[in-house]
Amino acid sequence: MTDVVHMWKELRSVAAIPVVPGVAVRTYHDARDIDAWIELVSATFALAQPSVAPWNHRRFSAEFLDRPWWEPARLWLA
Repeated sequence: MTDVVHMWKELRSVAAIPVVPGVAVRTYHDARDIDAWIELVSATFALAQPSVAPWNHRRFSAEFLDRPWWEPARLWLA
């Protein structure tokens, strides 16, 4: 079994978002953002060892939307 290291940091202020031509940064809006998020995560972990369980709409809902602590304003997209 692989060990998991849980790291976190409390942010005390809003980070400055640099302006990059052609890139828009925003938070999660609605279900239309899920496909792009799944595509990004799938590509990111495609070669991970041990392999990572695949993401789909059901898993996204279970891991984010269905959680009482989840806030759309904390999921950033670019």
